[in-house]
Amino acid sequence: MSQLAGRCSAAGDLGLKPMDWSALTGEGWRPRHAILHIVNREDLAAALEQQATDAAYGTALALRSGAAFKVWAGSLQPARRYLDIYAWRAECMTEDGVSTCKDFEQGLPDLQRAGDDPVALGRVDTAEGTHVVFLAADLKSVVAVL
Repeated sequence: MSQLAGRCSAAGDLGLKPMDWSALTGEGWRPRHAILHIVNREDLAAALEQQATDAAYGTALALRSGAAFKVWAGSLQPARRYLDIYAWRAECMTEDGVSTCKDFEQGLPDLQRAGDDPVALGRVDTAEGTHVVFLAADLKSVVAVL
């Protein structure tokens, strides 16, 4: 962990501590379990449009055009847990010379504002790539899109 934490410091830029990767192996971490469409396509597209970011609008449009999407059952976790992972990923991409897109610039602060609120993890596969969608616990609103 120390090599990874030393290499990537974006989490520090957001006021986060280095990720405790052992937390991911705990009892509550289950994003690889069954994939359920517990949100229907139209409701997810509408929630994305309400998010009002470029990534959310593009993702909603892709959904309405038939893009594949998944929402993981059992993925409800505090937003900070996902933030630790994706902030670290953004920093590593920057250090490796890979430009992080505007989605990270808009989505990470949204995820940070959610703090300890539980969010569910989903994804939408668009022609441009995959967008990670974080839904509020009620599955009716989008917290962030990366």
